[in-house]
Amino acid sequence: MTTFTVPQEIALAIWPIPTGLVSLISSGAIIRMILSSEEKFNNPSKRIMFAISFYDIFQSLASAMSALPAPLNMRWGAIGNDSSCAVQGFLFQVSNT
Repeated sequence: MTTFTVPQEIALAIWPIPTGLVSLISSGAIIRMILSSEEKFNNPSKRIMFAISFYDIFQSLASAMSALPAPLNMRWGAIGNDSSCAVQGFLFQVSNT
């Protein structure tokens, strides 16, 4: 098992939050643009972009939660329990299918 220093653990816990939020907002914007267009799903590329963005929302949400759902004292910044950790793992698995 790799041992990290405290600053490394803090960086690993904090860095996914802003990147996950940016990705979440961007995927939501893409979905909104597709749904508000007149053609909606007539174009195959729009259907593909919609599907990718839809699944990216799960990935972004799980990433934005970062270390928070992990059980207490498992990682820096962890405030969750086994159930919240399982939900985050589920979101990662759904988005990687």
